[in-house]
Amino acid sequence: MCNIGDYVICYEDNYPNEYNIFLSNNIGRIICINAGYDYIVVSYDNNKIESNFKYLYKYDDLNVYCRNINNNDIIYSSNNITDLELIISVNKYNL
Repeated sequence: MCNIGDYVICYEDNYPNEYNIFLSNNIGRIICINAGYDYIVVSYDNNKIESNFKYLYKYDDLNVYCRNINNNDIIYSSNNITDLELIISVNKYNL
């Protein structure tokens, strides 16, 4: 079970490859869990987002880019960002 503040790596079926490459190579952070509508709001580092990247929306109150994700779309989660940085490195270099 994920909590607000946890770090995540996601993958969404039925979305273009460019989007899933972004998701699987970037760590997001859970900023909201909406159990009533069954989705989690995940924010991503603004420095890694191109302004024309259409799969995320800008959450102006927090000045971050976000995506609503289903719990099933989270493939890794941790309260420690270092754990997920290691996973990305391992996947990047096929170790």
